[in-house]
Amino acid sequence: MKFRALFRLRPFARAESRAPREARSRRGRAALALAFGALAFALLQVLFVLFTELSPVLSDPIYAARARQLAALRAEKPKEPLVLFLGSSRVQDAFRAGDVNPATGFNFGTPGAGPIANSLYLRRLVAEGRVPDVLLLELMYPLCADGGPWPQEGPLITADRVTRAERDLLIERYGFPGDLYRRLWRRSALVPFITHGFKLIGRAAPDALPSNKQMRAAHGADEYGWLAPLESLKPDPALRDRQLAHYKPWVENWRAGPWTHTALADTFALCREHNITVALVLMPEGNAFRELPNPEAKARINTYIAELKAQFGCSAIDARDWFADDAFLDGHHLLRPGAERFTARLIAEGIEPLLKARGAK
Repeated sequence: MKFRALFRLRPFARAESRAPREARSRRGRAALALAFGALAFALLQVLFVLFTELSPVLSDPIYAARARQLAALRAEKPKEPLVLFLGSSRVQDAFRAGDVNPATGFNFGTPGAGPIANSLYLRRLVAEGRVPDVLLLELMYPLCADGGPWPQEGPLITADRVTRAERDLLIERYGFPGDLYRRLWRRSALVPFITHGFKLIGRAAPDALPSNKQMRAAHGADEYGWLAPLESLKPDPALRDRQLAHYKPWVENWRAGPWTHTALADTFALCREHNITVALVLMPEGNAFRELPNPEAKARINTYIAELKAQFGCSAIDARDWFADDAFLDGHHLLRPGAERFTARLIAEGIEPLLKARGAK
């Protein structure tokens, strides 16, 4: 009887002895899964960093969207001369590039872009083989101001939107603070999922983000790059006053900044190297914006424009006084009717003569 009882208890004994082994096995599998997950996450981080070094698709979605549109347009119309307009949101809203004919026009306006961002973007485009025949280059003089320890374009050209080589260029030539900018760049490279998370969501589901994170400029433009102002918009005096207060410290006592002049010089040098015809453009402004600089600052701005024309042998299209205040949303961004009129006049007085002169060479 004792033997039979012991025999009956053996399965339970074996089960009890198996339990610790199975627990250890489960813990081992869990540890292995965690290690594999950590390794996969680290590998993805490295791939993200490498990808952002090779392409701005993740790191600079506004540029990437414009460049992709331009590539598609050139593939469709490879033989037509290309007229490219680089500039700020003033250009983005105002230039209806699809009206350019028989050449192909493209609006590469980017919010906050001044001479440094434009130089950076032209470098990228040329490296990608998208070389314009005629370049309209906005002279956004508020962003050319000598207004502090580093350029006014810092809020746009953040460390997470540039490659390592571009970072070094910004530090060495354009006055970006070296230690701070390198530290910010390294931080963005170490955690690319966090750094570029909003950008990825903004590409896939922009409406899931707050309006200030949506980067509307990256996905709302037409095939020629024009981000058309809504037809329902009207002049907004309160918004104009806020914009005036924003720009006043830069413009009231305006003096040219050294770094932006270096960026302009680099852009013109690149254009000479690739036989690109260049014209500076000063975009339309309402009366209140035109009156922001004091008389001495106005004189310095006009002298600076003349010096740029003489130094680089280019023309300048001064559209600052082309429109009355009712053509603007906020004193310096044109509404849709103003954009249509601006484009027609720019084509007639600027683009057509530039194309004609280029064809006569």
